[in-house]
Parts: sequence; C-alpha cells; structure tokens
Amino acid sequence: MYRHKLLFIVFITLFVLSTNLVSLDIEAVKAIFNEDIDELIYLSYVAESEGRLEVAIEHTYRNWLTNRNGFGPLLSIAMMYNDLNNPEMAGLFLLESVKRSPTSFRTEAIERGFDNVWNNATFLEYRDEAIALNQKKIMDSGYASYVDITTTVGYRTILPDNFNPENEYSVVIYMHDDNRFPTEYLDFKSALFRENNLILVVPNSPYALSFSHLLPTIYSWEIGGNTENTNFIAEYILKINQAIRDKYNVKSMYLSGFNNSSTHAFNIGLQNQDVFDGLISFGGDIALSEIPNSKNEKFPMFVIHGENDDFEIFISRGYDVELFQTANDYDIIPETTQKAIAWILSR
Repeated sequence: MYRHKLLFIVFITLFVLSTNLVSLDIEAVKAIFNEDIDELIYLSYVAESEGRLEVAIEHTYRNWLTNRNGFGPLLSIAMMYNDLNNPEMAGLFLLESVKRSPTSFRTEAIERGFDNVWNNATFLEYRDEAIALNQKKIMDSGYASYVDITTTVGYRTILPDNFNPENEYSVVIYMHDDNRFPTEYLDFKSALFRENNLILVVPNSPYALSFSHLLPTIYSWEIGGNTENTNFIAEYILKINQAIRDKYNVKSMYLSGFNNSSTHAFNIGLQNQDVFDGLISFGGDIALSEIPNSKNEKFPMFVIHGENDDFEIFISRGYDVELFQTANDYDIIPETTQKAIAWILSR
C-alpha cells in the first residue's frame, strides 16, 4: 500500500512540475510549505528503527519534496528499498541520488548498501547506469589539497559538448554561494557554458555541514571568517587553477563568485592578477580598504550588481570594469549567466 502511495506522490509531483506554475493549486502548495521537517525526520527515524520501512520511506520522501537539491534522502530511501528487497525502487532512487550528488560516490560503499539486490536483473539496469554516471563524475572531476596534503576537497569539471583536448578553451572557476550546494543552479548554467565552448569548474567549498542523514549536506567556505582561513581558501583555489592548466589546454582563466563567495573571489582574484585573466562577480561585495590598484595592464572585471551597489571605485583604481545593473543581482536566472558568457567571448 505504501509503495502505491509513494508512486502516486511521484506521479503527482512530476505532473505538477510539468505544468505551468500558475496552474498550481494554492492549497496543495500550502500543504507542502506547512510540512514540519523536524517532525518528518523524527517520524522517519522512529519508523526505520522499528522496522516500519514503508512508513519511513514515505516520511523521508515527503522531506525530500521540500528541498529538491538534496541527494541524501534519496540515497536513504534507496537503501531502505534494498532492505525491503525491492530491486526496482532501490535502483531508481540510487540512480537519482547519484545524479543529484555534487561529488562522486565510492563504488564499494554503494555495493555495501545494496547487498540484497546487488545482482538482481532489474536492479542491474539502474546500477550499471548509476556506476557509469559515477565514473564519469570521477573522470571529469578532481581533488585539491586544503590546508595540508592529507586533506583533499573535490571539484567538478564540466566540459564543452564537442570537447577536443587539442583545442584551447577559456575556463571559469565558479565559487558557489556560502552554506549552499555546489550543484545549485548548475543545470542551466552548465548547459550555457557547454554550448558556448567554455570549461566550467565548480569547487566544493571545504566545510561540509550535515545536521542529519535525511537532510542535504550544505557546504561553507569558512568557519569563523578569520584571515588564516581566507589564506587557506586562496591556496585551495590556486591549486585547482594549476591542476586545470596541467590537464587542459587553457586559453584564459577566469575566477567567479556568487553572493558571499564573491567576496572570496574578489580577494583571491585581485591579489593574483598575474594568475587570472579576469574576474566575474554575481551580486558580491568587497571592503573598499581591500581593493588594490590594478597591476600592469587594466585587470578586466565583469560585475553584476544591484541597484544600490557602487563599484565605480574599481574604475578609479585602474580596472577595466564592465558593470551590469539588475534588480535581481543574484545569478539564479539564465540572463546574468548569459551576460557573463558574452563578456568572456568578447575578449
């Protein structure tokens, strides 16, 4: 019965998402927004500990519906379906969790979580696709040491659709927003970069914050905001820069940040003007006292900012700045990403 209820929920969710937003029923929307996440997590935990896995699955899925960036709840559901010996649902949720994960999984860890259905013919179809996708994430990504050589943090590399290792490419290292997900807004963003023959590199910020295995892990660039931490972040980004240059034929390298991470991008980029070919800021800010003069030739910058922001000081400090003012200074819309890409291609 619970499986049928879950399938019904999945069907309704996909149907709603495929229709225009104006057709959403207001009461249905309120019902989703009014879900008590803490209560759902608690109920799921109790049900799972008592062996009532169908109930735990229902609560966990309802939790996931409130935040579709998360892959943790999907993986938990997949493993519970393994315990229920349901190979098709275990495979479906495993594949979706791999698709939505910001980093790759260890294959042996996946195998341990699906011992009951591992060799089932139905599960194999999903398993093989999930492992192939996971392997592609491993091949397209890398790791850079953070603080010391024993600590590494992953980054995603998204290549153009018709990538040729013999060709030169412009590269953008994009620092995601603080306390968010590395994959946030990546669907449309990566497509725009691929279509325009650009390489996009998305580092994970080094501090993973997880409050429950049922909630998605978020990532932060700093804990405490001290100067030493800022230096660690700069070293980490510079190591990624060098790793990408060693692996690909780089024509130009740009550093970009969104919102809070733009502050780090400003600090790193302006202090390393000999390393980067330009800086792109989406709705960021920087203390005026931290702005050095532009070195040698005018350092190029593309700054997307809000109506009350003032970045004219960069021009007086010798920078080649193009400003794009928008009522929405965040990059959650394709328009600002398209503007930034057009700026790169024009150089």
